[in-house]
Amino acid sequence: MLDGRTAKRLSEALIEAFSPQRLDEMLYYRLSRDRARITMAGNYESIVYDLIRAAASEGWIDHLVVAARQSRPGHPGLRAVAAGLELAAAEPDGLESILSDRMPDLHPARWRTRLGELEGQVGRLERGDRPLGTGFLIAPDRCLTCYHVIRQGDLEEVRLRLDYRADATGLTIFQGTTVGVAGVAAADPDRDLAVLALATAAGEESLGGVGEPSAAMRGWVEVKPARVAAGDQLVVLQHLLGGPVQMRFGQVAAVEEGLIRHTADTDAGSSGSPCFTLDWTLAGIHQGGEPVHESWKRPTYNRAIPVSSVPPG
Repeated sequence: MLDGRTAKRLSEALIEAFSPQRLDEMLYYRLSRDRARITMAGNYESIVYDLIRAAASEGWIDHLVVAARQSRPGHPGLRAVAAGLELAAAEPDGLESILSDRMPDLHPARWRTRLGELEGQVGRLERGDRPLGTGFLIAPDRCLTCYHVIRQGDLEEVRLRLDYRADATGLTIFQGTTVGVAGVAAADPDRDLAVLALATAAGEESLGGVGEPSAAMRGWVEVKPARVAAGDQLVVLQHLLGGPVQMRFGQVAAVEEGLIRHTADTDAGSSGSPCFTLDWTLAGIHQGGEPVHESWKRPTYNRAIPVSSVPPG
């Protein structure tokens, strides 16, 4: 059930993000719905109100939010509504105080805008129905991950699933856009990194695979030199346990022996996840937890491979 406060925030976000014509296009291309069959209201505010009321009463409000975000992934208002409905990576408690530590370099609205864009560039690597780990676009048709994620088995069966969304109960709202892996463009087994060549240029397509002409392009993560030091904040975007993209905060504990040791929470499915500094600069690629040899011992840190180790490809 959509509460009144959330409905108001969604209405404001839709009015800000879409013109009447582009709202009609989004409904038609992404949801196969004709706005004229939903409402014939005369002014735009009433049109959006009727649309939200119909979507809520007919049970497709989550689909409306996901479709709107696919069209305008960087819109902070739409992202806030999606996060409140658990259709986007949740923001941790105390985010505002974390961001304020970096003012005036960071602005919360711009920070959330970039987060919304990045969520569409991180995907789940899978073989059949079995999740393997996380990968992310670094060029229109290139995906970066850890080598150990894909080293076993036939690459023809491996896919990158983008845009996967589920609601708070685990019900899949959008199956996602799957992209085949054409081969390995570059690999460094010693550093545990692999650049995968994708069958299509997913980075040059709109989110959701097929969108209206005015939809934003997905884009990709820029790989460039980055400096991190102990105490820096890290943000990890990951397909934890094979679920939808989640965000975790942590700190850099140390940078030594060609590894970044960090404290962000991770688990199975996290290998290959991008680790960003607080200004969304790619710092490293999450590899795994601290190696432990005693069953009773818990890892004290996680490991990430610095971005400087990424092989050209």
